[in-house]
Amino acid sequence: MEIIARLLKSYEVVNAGYVTNGQGERMDKNVIEPYLPRAERYWVGSLFPVAMWADMVAKRTTDPIDYSDQDPQDNNPAFPNDPNYETLFYNYLYRCIVLATLYDSFEGIAFKTSALGITQAQPRNGVTADFEVIKARKNTIGNDLNMCIHEMLLFLDTNASEYPLWTTTTTCNHKRILSTFNTPI
Repeated sequence: MEIIARLLKSYEVVNAGYVTNGQGERMDKNVIEPYLPRAERYWVGSLFPVAMWADMVAKRTTDPIDYSDQDPQDNNPAFPNDPNYETLFYNYLYRCIVLATLYDSFEGIAFKTSALGITQAQPRNGVTADFEVIKARKNTIGNDLNMCIHEMLLFLDTNASEYPLWTTTTTCNHKRILSTFNTPI
């Protein structure tokens, strides 16, 4: 099996069947591609012991993942040969990485740097949101990510016997991550 550099690819963030609230459905994957590696590594990957993260990356299928089908038999899971990692990924990791990518890419989507300085991006169709709406939306995504990370860490601590490479949250970077949100953009 080929080892991929990270757990998600940009088209899996944008086209994720898991993203059902409209946050990523119409986003251009090329816009978020530069943000995905950092978001995955910093916000999510840094919470895990290095050996566990490397093991997940090594065991993740190289096929595109897809959870959009109503019949689970027709979906393409990330970890078809490891039910414990699949449970973790489907219930927590996937959503955490998608939210982290949206959180990290927000300024790049909402604002552009040009010869005029920093300007608000202008959509082809539609009206841009004002700064307060943009700030509130980013804070909402950050709070959702914070909740998702908290639930994932609780799940891992509660089910540590199923994840032998996991160490408890008292030995990982979760306090740095969970205290980062609700900062002004």
